[in-house]
Amino acid sequence: MKVRLLHLTTSKRLHSHEVRPPVSDVDFQNEVSAYGMPNFAGDANDDWILEIDQGDSRDRESSKRLRTLRTKFRLRHVLTGCYLFSHKVKLPDWAFEQQEVTCNKNAVRENSLWFVETATHPNRKYSLWSSPFECLNINSTMQCLKMRPGLTTSSQASSPNFGNFNK
Repeated sequence: MKVRLLHLTTSKRLHSHEVRPPVSDVDFQNEVSAYGMPNFAGDANDDWILEIDQGDSRDRESSKRLRTLRTKFRLRHVLTGCYLFSHKVKLPDWAFEQQEVTCNKNAVRENSLWFVETATHPNRKYSLWSSPFECLNINSTMQCLKMRPGLTTSSQASSPNFGNFNK
């Protein structure tokens, strides 16, 4: 499934291209950034493929479609083929020492697995889970999709724009 991830507060999209990241300056990793502005449609560097890796055995649907807490997935960048990747490398002070997130062409599976922890939709009256963020890397505390009010500015994130909401 092709997706674009949108940070609701800033209207920036998760973006990657053939540029080395600020800390991990190696050929097999690309920079990941938030890019764009309100009313900017974006470009092909904003496109990702959501690949379901594993579902929960108690929920058969979770291996077929994205399900809160139950589906583990990877995000592959359409143009470069690299995977959204988190590791323990920290960014410098200018980035509040956040974890560096890159797009890795040789991504270790465990560091490129993600899951949705909470989901809301304007047509639903309830939240499926209550949490400070919507997506977590399986092997870290890296926040990736949505920052709720009250979190520190050192926890930057983006929000998914999944289009139509299905049951």
